[in-house]
Parts: sequence; structure tokens; C-alpha cells
Amino acid sequence: MRNRSVLTAKLRRSNVKHPAVFRLQHKDERQRRLAVRRLFELDDPESLSGFIPLLSDEDPWFRRKAMEAVGRWFGHGQGNVARMLAESPYPEQRVLATNLALRSEGGGMEMLLELCEDSEPSVRLAAWKARLGVDNSKIAAVIALALNDEEVEVRRIALRRLSIMEVIDPDLLRAVLSDPSPRVVAAAVSLVEKRSELREDIEVESQLIAIAKGGGSSVSAVAIGVLADKSLDSPDIAALVLGLVEDGSSELVSSLVAGLRGIAWWHIEGFADRLVTTADDGLVARLLRGERSGEVVPIRNAILSDPRKSSVLRARIIEDLIGRQVDETTIEIVKILSESDDESLSAISRSLLSEDGSFN
Repeated sequence: MRNRSVLTAKLRRSNVKHPAVFRLQHKDERQRRLAVRRLFELDDPESLSGFIPLLSDEDPWFRRKAMEAVGRWFGHGQGNVARMLAESPYPEQRVLATNLALRSEGGGMEMLLELCEDSEPSVRLAAWKARLGVDNSKIAAVIALALNDEEVEVRRIALRRLSIMEVIDPDLLRAVLSDPSPRVVAAAVSLVEKRSELREDIEVESQLIAIAKGGGSSVSAVAIGVLADKSLDSPDIAALVLGLVEDGSSELVSSLVAGLRGIAWWHIEGFADRLVTTADDGLVARLLRGERSGEVVPIRNAILSDPRKSSVLRARIIEDLIGRQVDETTIEIVKILSESDDESLSAISRSLLSEDGSFN
């Protein structure tokens, strides 16, 4: 073993190739495989030249090992290797070329541009990832080009790159909000949800309204949540919200509650009446939960007093009041409910009254 190490060191100093490099072309496959393993053990970049012919070997195992060698030892002055990979008939080798292109001296970006037009989707995706990973003053233009690619995944990675920009071009945002792929649109709506400044664009708002009106999907649910906090200022959005309060889908309810939490939703024209009459029970319970405004007391009282409302809903509302300061008008209603024939409703009512000191 020591003699081998000494030999390897001498070969490196003299730039003479290790004998195992020559065995890569041996007629005996066993000898070739042993040579591959030996050269990987030595981890000598000078061995790379011996692996290049294996990139076109008929045996997939040797091609994979040649690619592994390139990935491990590719360095300065080997742009020709990247070019060879870019022109390979094997898609996986062209993918590898996308990872090496920008490490090549000159012509690397040109190579990437070619690979972005490759007929194989996996190659195009890898090329666009590499191209979008370059952070320079022209990145917005590159993103715009990627957003026009026919491959959905390319447009999605372009959107991810757009999302981390400090200033987002409204034109690019509008493009992704009108994308033919629901997955791209969903990601775009989520981006607007996270970046509140993007909602100030009137055209973006109009697109979100159109998406929300689509209904029946998680994308439309998120869109209405993004818009909901403008209900007090926009009659169109208020009308949209009012039209959805009866929809009991969990996604829509969660989205609406999140959007309305930060505003005085009881001031939305007609909204309080909908909560008292036809709104989904889940939405009612979650909106009222923890809401301390005195202006909400009449709404809560109206629901608790309405025998047409489910006992489950009224019990949930009363349970939420435990541990909180409760208005006297509400206490009077709860006293009546403590005599209810519904055991759960009467029990939770007595619990609240006991805490309040009103139950004897």
C-alpha cells in the first residue's frame, strides 16, 4: 500500500498518468471497472482525460461513472468538455452541461441559451435553473423570457426567482396571474398574499377578483382571502365576500377569516345581516371567536337568541366567551339558554354563568 502511495505521488509531480487511466480502455470489462474504482480512490483530477471517451460508451454504467468523474474533477481550461456534454445525444449529459456551463471560460452563457431551447424538458428546466440563478441587472428580462416557456415547471421556477426580488415588476406579476396553468396562478396568488405592497396595483386587484370569482378551488379561496381586507373600501370586493359567506368549504372559511380579521368587518354593508341569517356556521363561529368589539355584541346576541340557529353553533359561541368579559345583554340570553332542552347547550351556558357568578 505504501509503495502505491509513493507511486501516485511521483506520477502527480511528473504529470504522468496513473497506469489505471490506460486500463479504462482495456478489452476486459473487469479490468476497466477495477480501473474506474481505483481512480476514484486516488481522486486525482489528472485522471479526467481518461474518462472523457467513456461518455459515449455503450455501457450505461461507464457513462454514469464518466459523468461522475466530470462532476468531480471539472475545472479551469476544460470548457471543451462542457461543450461535448451540451452536444451529447444523452439528455442526462446535457443536464450535466447546464451545471458546468457557467464554470466554463467564455461561451458558457451562450451554451446555456442553447440548452434553454433543448427539445428535452428536463434539459430545458435545468438550463433555466442555472440561467435564473445568475444574479445580475438583466435578471428581470431573463425571468420574462422564462415565463414565456411552454414548460410549466420552467415558468414556476421563474416565478420563484421573481418572488425573491426586492422590487417586483408589476407587468411580470400580471403575466403569472394570467398563466394558463392553475399551479402557476396558485403560486402567484400566494406571492401576492405574502407581499402586501403588490395588492396596490389596480390591474393586479382586478385579476385577483376574477380568480376569486372562479370559485370552487383552493386558488380562488386564497384570492378572496387576499382581497377581503379591502371590503370596506371596495363595493366590488364587498359584494364578492357577501356572495361567499354561505360557502362552508374549510379552505374558503379559513381564507375569509384570515382576510377579515384585521378590519372592522361588521361595518361591511350587509355583512352582519348575512352572519345572522344565512352564513355558514363555521365562518360565524370563527369570526366571533375572541372578537371584543362592543359593536359585535348585537350580532352575537341575535345569533344566540335565534332558535333556528343550531345548538352546536350557539354552544361554540358561548364556550368562546368563557374566561372573557361578557356583556350583560349576552348574559341574559345565556340564562335563558341554560334552561334549554339541549343538554350540551344548557351545560355550556351554566358553565359560563357559574364563572360569571350569575348562576345559582
